[in-house]
Amino acid sequence: MNDSTALLQWTPQLAVGLPEIDDEHRRLIDLINDVGRLHQRLATVDELRGALRELRAYAVYHFRTEELLMQRHAIDANFRRAHLAAHAGFVVRLDEFDALVGTDPPAVVECLMAFMVKWLVHHVTGVDARLARDIAALDGGGPASPLLASEGARQEALIGTISELYEGIAGRTLELLRANQLLQEEIERRQRAEEELRVAAIVFDAVDEAVMVTTAENRIMRVNPSFSRITGYSANEAIGANPRIMSAGTNPPEFYQHLWSTLIATGKWQGEIQNRRKNGELYVEWLSIYRVRDESSGVLRHVAVFSDITKQRVEAERIRYLANYDLLTGLPNRALLIDRLREELATGGDEGSRLALMFVDLDLFKSVNDALGHDVGDLLLRSVAQRMTEAVRCDDIVARHGGDEFVVMLPRIGGRDQAIAIAHELCERLRRPFELVGHPVHISCSVGIAVYPDHGSDELRLLKCADTAMYRAKLLGRDGVCYHDSDHA
Repeated sequence: MNDSTALLQWTPQLAVGLPEIDDEHRRLIDLINDVGRLHQRLATVDELRGALRELRAYAVYHFRTEELLMQRHAIDANFRRAHLAAHAGFVVRLDEFDALVGTDPPAVVECLMAFMVKWLVHHVTGVDARLARDIAALDGGGPASPLLASEGARQEALIGTISELYEGIAGRTLELLRANQLLQEEIERRQRAEEELRVAAIVFDAVDEAVMVTTAENRIMRVNPSFSRITGYSANEAIGANPRIMSAGTNPPEFYQHLWSTLIATGKWQGEIQNRRKNGELYVEWLSIYRVRDESSGVLRHVAVFSDITKQRVEAERIRYLANYDLLTGLPNRALLIDRLREELATGGDEGSRLALMFVDLDLFKSVNDALGHDVGDLLLRSVAQRMTEAVRCDDIVARHGGDEFVVMLPRIGGRDQAIAIAHELCERLRRPFELVGHPVHISCSVGIAVYPDHGSDELRLLKCADTAMYRAKLLGRDGVCYHDSDHA
């Protein structure tokens, strides 16, 4: 019974005489009509794809049936190869329909119907009909019989007419659909690229870091707003100029030679550099430079990204200073003294030389604080630090150990007598009166001396020996110098 809604109808003329083949041909026509019905009711692309894939799966199953029949019978080898090639071409064409159905569903379904008409006429009534005749002849005990010339001519003429119609209409339609699909893909690719460019432009303008793009000849071609904010140069002033306009002149030529050699060798350089703003102010920046080559044109660009780290550098220096220096006197503190002493001991000094440590304690300093106040006491400590620094050599170190205690490190000293002489010079300088806010202040000091390597081979042992000698000087009446393991010096 015919289905009035079907686009393709099964007719006796399509029967090849093998029931199993004819039944499967009917099922294929039903599946083709399912695609057509979905199209008529404006089904979604996904629904059409589902029907096309069901049609493809059943076609592959059907072709397997025919292949098994050809294997069981002595079918002509050339005919068999051509038959299998036709099957493969059918599946390929269904895959094309599936790939293109999203571009223009009505046109694709129309092409499918035209293709199926050609296939039914050419393959079913021609190729499959011959296969059925050959099988029937072989089963009857005779050879496969060729077509009569007149019958073959009529079929060839009919097949040729249908094929030309299909190739002229459906073929061109598919070509247009493929071109349209490629165009749509290109449009989507360009839209994605434009969107990426828009996002990149937003990021370029919004980031806090300065961004500068230069040509291979190192001419600025683009900058972002953060560049202008940090450097003071507007985009108009910067574009076309050499980045040297920001040079501070404080970096040696070797610095730039290393920068460029690294950039050329690795494609990247990163580090800290000092530059100058348009107003002449120096600043420190953390700079990253990249060599970038355009994949399509091959043009080389340099992209520099930098941030102003002047405040961070100042803060880091302040923290470093606080960790190593005494805030009141500006002298190295105990931690820095230990580090310098350890470094000096590690080098061993010059052959035959010594290293001396002098532990200096101010006598009766508490009395000054109690009588005149801590502000005057602080002034006194700063003045003492200045006098002690003036009394020693430039390579010597005067450090504030804490409170009213100081330590003097004398590297590369001749020996005991030279260290004692410097200690007495310190005592003499500190005996001189200090004029502090209108008050003459008189103090003295007690000094203990220890010498490397005579009194110890490490910094802590030397400090302990010098401290012990200083306390002996205090016990002996203050205002004096004591050499370790002796009473007076």
